[in-house]
Amino acid sequence: NMAIPTFASSNPAPAPTPTLPPLTFSANPGQNRMQKGNFDDCKIFVGGLNLNTSVDQLMSSFAAYGQITDAVIMTDKITGKPRGFGFIVFESPDCVAAVLRVNDKHHV
Repeated sequence: NMAIPTFASSNPAPAPTPTLPPLTFSANPGQNRMQKGNFDDCKIFVGGLNLNTSVDQLMSSFAAYGQITDAVIMTDKITGKPRGFGFIVFESPDCVAAVLRVNDKHHV
C-alpha cells in the first residue's frame, strides 16, 4: 500500500464577514411604537433638522405638547450620518393635534 500525501488547499478559507452592531434607530425600541403601521395616528414627521440635532434635543423641543413615547432621527445606513429628518411618537393622537395647531413655531 502506498500512502497518498495530502496538501493544504491552495484556496484559503474565505475571511469571515465582519458583523455590524444592530442599528438602533429609536429612543425607546422596546415599545415597538416606531415601526411602520404601529401607532401611525400618534406619529409626526419632523423635517429640516440641523445635522447636529440629537434625539434628546428633538424630544425636548416637542415635550410641551404631551408625553413622548419614542423619537428617532433617521441616519444613513452606511455612513451613520443624520439625514436631516426624524419622527416623534406621542402617547395619544391628541398630542399630535396640539402640535399641528401651532404649525409655524417649531424650530429645533
